[in-house]
Amino acid sequence: MSKRYETVSDYGERSIISKFIKSMESVSEALPLDDDCQFLKIGDGAIISTDRTPSNLRYFEFGFMNYREYGRYHVYSNISDVISSGGVPKYYLLNLALQKSLSISDLEEFLVGVDEELSKFKVALVGGDTKEGSELNAVGIVIAEPYKRNTYINRSGAKAGDFLFIQRKEYGLGLTPASQEIFKMHSHRKTDLKLEESFEACLVRRDVSTMGPCLEAMKSILDQEIISACADNSDGVYATCAEIAKASRLDLMIDLESNFIDEYVHEYSSRHSLNAKLLALGAGGDFRLVLTGSEELKSNKHLICIGRAVSSGQVEGQAKVVGTSETPSVWNHFKTC
Repeated sequence: MSKRYETVSDYGERSIISKFIKSMESVSEALPLDDDCQFLKIGDGAIISTDRTPSNLRYFEFGFMNYREYGRYHVYSNISDVISSGGVPKYYLLNLALQKSLSISDLEEFLVGVDEELSKFKVALVGGDTKEGSELNAVGIVIAEPYKRNTYINRSGAKAGDFLFIQRKEYGLGLTPASQEIFKMHSHRKTDLKLEESFEACLVRRDVSTMGPCLEAMKSILDQEIISACADNSDGVYATCAEIAKASRLDLMIDLESNFIDEYVHEYSSRHSLNAKLLALGAGGDFRLVLTGSEELKSNKHLICIGRAVSSGQVEGQAKVVGTSETPSVWNHFKTC
């Protein structure tokens, strides 16, 4: 019988970071490798982050994003991390792997999208690298300055008694997790779904139209100076809350009111006999801010209160959904189907 070797799929993204990568921490003046960003004490402080946008992004694969929209997504998915850390993005490095067969028109459209989104946030492209690859892969590096001098917001500052908030947008919560469910159900006919004028296709388009971070929302929150922890919703609301709870060593009790869930998500849940609350909190990120802070933040027009922080009886904090013992789906690279 041949020996079975462990693979990355046996661990998943978070276990790889905690078991292998965190052991490589070596810069004493840097913060622990628990967040998507790093704060460095250079001048008034610098916030840096990096992220990769693969060509198998489901919205792109299914045709709900063209090359231009894919380029925009690449930028705002990178910039979102530094904004949620209290940074104002200033500089960007773009690293590309391009397959030989990629048409120049598609490359130009991708770069138009990149340029549009960088211009929107007033970020300067200052360098990067371009290499040959088997498929289109884009890696961005963002350098930001703190909105408040020498101030960095991470996931570990939440305190018992804090309120839990999520950013308010034009549409309600849950569109991105619902889109991910739709993609799984239609994986055998990607082109057909895009061409349809079905309810499912309309839901995904609605989702795409509201994606991305809002710098002005974060600035207004920081101006109130009553925020304790923050992260962007890049993996799902429940997963993001769980990360804050774990880092802060307390429990976050999520009590999401039904009226904050998007009407399309309610309809999709009804059609497929799903729990709308669990779906809305599940796997899939729309880059909203998820944060903890004092009760005064309830007056901020950009925020919705969805819970409280309480002391944990465990060594590690957890996120819990009020009113159910069930757990929403969680995205975990290498392990999630």
